[in-house]
Formats: sequence, structure tokens, C-alpha cells
Amino acid sequence: MANIATVFVRVEPAEDGLTAPDVVAAVVNPDRDSYNVPLWHAERDGFIDIQYGARWSGVPAVDFIWNALGDGDQLGSVWVRYYDEGGDFDVIGHRTLAMLDTSPWRVCEYHYDEVRLIDGAGAVRRRSVPGSRRRAANRRDVLGQFERDTPTTPASAWAGKYCFAQWRAYGVPRETLDEVAALGPDLQRAELCWRGRPVEVAERVAPGEHGWIRWALDDWDTCADAAYAEYFA
Repeated sequence: MANIATVFVRVEPAEDGLTAPDVVAAVVNPDRDSYNVPLWHAERDGFIDIQYGARWSGVPAVDFIWNALGDGDQLGSVWVRYYDEGGDFDVIGHRTLAMLDTSPWRVCEYHYDEVRLIDGAGAVRRRSVPGSRRRAANRRDVLGQFERDTPTTPASAWAGKYCFAQWRAYGVPRETLDEVAALGPDLQRAELCWRGRPVEVAERVAPGEHGWIRWALDDWDTCADAAYAEYFA
């Protein structure tokens, strides 16, 4: 079995008439299906967004779309984020009308501005962390033991006791992790939020240090990639 890559695509149409099924057909067809990830698409805010699964990597998606739709100047830009389950973080690449080829791929950073810690009685501690960024692993495959809702399709959660070690690797501040540790067994759920909605969650589902799951809920609204922010500024 190949590694599952969860691929998120954002297309900026350069003219009217381009549809989500056009973009889907460029990446998913009878010879290239959506691999273990629910196929999803939406047309919103002037963009076409799709989600699908690929074997190993989402890198070819930019070329698939540009070769299928770009020659007729239908595209202003194509942006692709993906998470390969064999890797550590989401990565991002793009192409625009002003570029001859796809940009170098780089780790994708995401926004968050608040930390919420929720104990077993439901009490919430809120910590404002404006301007914060983190790395993430957005996984939407259908093979997970636990599934949680996201802006696209349910996320597959990661089980295990190393949730907060991963948060450290993703760039969550030490003082937040110290507070998590201080709450100990009273902590039921920890959330990193962006503009009021959770974007990374750890939740206790069973007693003991192994009884945690973790999942990410990012979408294009949380993307903090410098090239993305500059292009759409």
C-alpha cells in the first residue's frame, strides 16, 4: 500500500466558465482516482477548492491542472497544500500566470491566535497568542480510528501519548505546554484556535497518558505561507 497524501487545491480562475468539475477532472479520472481520501469540492469567494487523495505526493497536482486548463488562460493561479502520511508537516507549492514553472515546495505554516484549555468540568482557560504560527499535519484519509469534523471532510485523528510532543515540534510555545502539563489528568481537551474556531485539537478519549488523540482542521483561511499572503494581499 502506498503512503496516503491528502491534497488540498485552490484554483484562482482567470475567466468565467471554469467550474469545480473541470478542476476535479484534471486530477481525478478513471486512471487516477482519489486514493483513500473523500473527494470534496466547493466554489466559494471567487475560488475553486478541491480535496482528494493521492499516492505518495500532491506535487503533480499543479502540473495536472495547469496542463489541462492553463493553456487557454483560464487560470490565474494554482495553489496546492498536501500532507504525506510518511512526512512530518504539510507542504505547499504554487504556480501563477507570471511564472514559467511551479515554485519550490516548502513547509506550510498556519495561523492561530488563541489557546483554549478545557478541564473535565468544562471550565475553559483562554490564552491570547496573537500573530502565532505553527506547522501542521492535515490528514483526511478514511482509515483513521477516530474522525472529527473539519471545514472540508472529517479528519482522521492520531492516537497516542505524544500529542503534545508533536505540538512542541509544530512550534506551540513552551509556556502553553507547561500549562498543559500542570493541569495533568484534569485536562480534557486543548485547542489552538484561529478567529474563534479550533484549528488543532488534542482530546482525551480514555484514561491514562495513552488516551489522547490529535487532529488538525486547517483550511485556506488559516494558511500563513508568505508567498500565498503576498500574492493575495
